[in-house]
Amino acid sequence: MKIKFLLLLSLILITILAGCSKESHNKNILDNNNGFQNTLEKDDFEITITTERNTYSLNKLFKTEPLNISALIKYIGNKENISIWHGEPLCAITLVPCNGDSFGESFLDIKIRSIIQKDEAILISPDFQSEFYKDRITKGEYTAIAHLKLSLDKKGTQIVDFSAEIPFEIQ
Repeated sequence: MKIKFLLLLSLILITILAGCSKESHNKNILDNNNGFQNTLEKDDFEITITTERNTYSLNKLFKTEPLNISALIKYIGNKENISIWHGEPLCAITLVPCNGDSFGESFLDIKIRSIIQKDEAILISPDFQSEFYKDRITKGEYTAIAHLKLSLDKKGTQIVDFSAEIPFEIQ
């Protein structure tokens, strides 16, 4: 009886974490005190996307309960600092409803040179309280995607391009 219960509980948990996408990219999701956090590494960079809650109330969302989703970017390589070339913003956060088109930030195609210090956390925290989001956010399940795209050289031939995502819900 206990084995059946544990199997059923595991199946329910997997279904919840898979959310609405057919293919889950959320293999590193941690429950972060009622919110979610997902950290991924690629090349010499780390991206962590975090939501303060896993469920938000639409009635409170733009009044007393803001949509707090942010990303932290870190260079974790061997050098003390590194030059990168990127668009604006360095990391874009996009919201994807299960039943609609994605919306959120996009990259401006400009070349900005930045120097990042080893293990320095760069916080990306969009204003999800703006009118742009008020007109688009409705009840439902969402995926927040933090997308990092940069080049390690001025010509743009050494590209680092990856993303991390987390699920959340608006009720």
